[in-house]
Amino acid sequence: MPRDAMELLGPYLLLERPGIVATAQRTLWRQVRDLFVVQRIEGNGTRVRGILEGVTVTRVIRDMEPGLRRITVLETGGGLDPLALFIGQGGRMLTGSGRDRIRWRAWKWMKQWRVHEAAPVLLRRCWVFHDTRHRFALRLLIC
Repeated sequence: MPRDAMELLGPYLLLERPGIVATAQRTLWRQVRDLFVVQRIEGNGTRVRGILEGVTVTRVIRDMEPGLRRITVLETGGGLDPLALFIGQGGRMLTGSGRDRIRWRAWKWMKQWRVHEAAPVLLRRCWVFHDTRHRFALRLLIC
């Protein structure tokens, strides 16, 4: 991944994602039997080895179907960490409909607040950064 792209993700990776992962731990552990629990990453990050449906398997990351990617988590010793970059509140990779729900909820919230006298005033620069990060995220998810 290009360095510039990683820099755009910095705030999300450092601030937002860890909180989502921490909140999702209870749900992830409840569903652990239905997840692909990776115990080891091999081959310079190209393969993963773990438990899927009670069987130890090795999968090439590039060849994994979206459905399998969505349920893949890494057992870190301190919890289960989804291998997907962008995740929902339950700790799983967002689906297309999940991303749409989030965008529509944000749109409704913005419309509700746009005319409210107590609406926070944000600097244009902040909106540009926020918008750029989301466009980048969507671009990654499409690829």
